[in-house]
Amino acid sequence: MIAEVTFGEEWSSSQNPPKRVPIERARQNVFRIAVFHINNKAATDKPANVRLRLRQLVYDMFRFQVDFIGGDANMAIFRYYKNQRIPSIVQSSLYVMFMRGKKAIN
Repeated sequence: MIAEVTFGEEWSSSQNPPKRVPIERARQNVFRIAVFHINNKAATDKPANVRLRLRQLVYDMFRFQVDFIGGDANMAIFRYYKNQRIPSIVQSSLYVMFMRGKKAIN
């Protein structure tokens, strides 16, 4: 899920007449956030399907210029192949999809 967060508006006392202006945090008045969850059973049994979903998520995050990303990757953080013997972050579906997304954008 990708969402936009705003902080509302306030009355500006420095302008005459006073008008409503957006509230800023870290010099931004809008943040885009992405939240995801990968089912542990799907990540273990169908890693190829999970990679397709992750790839779409990564492309959407780059396309919508997401500021913050958070989620629960479960076994996708360690697996790329269904019968992978040694868990590895560098050989994981999540890592591979982020690197492919980065390469496609740059």
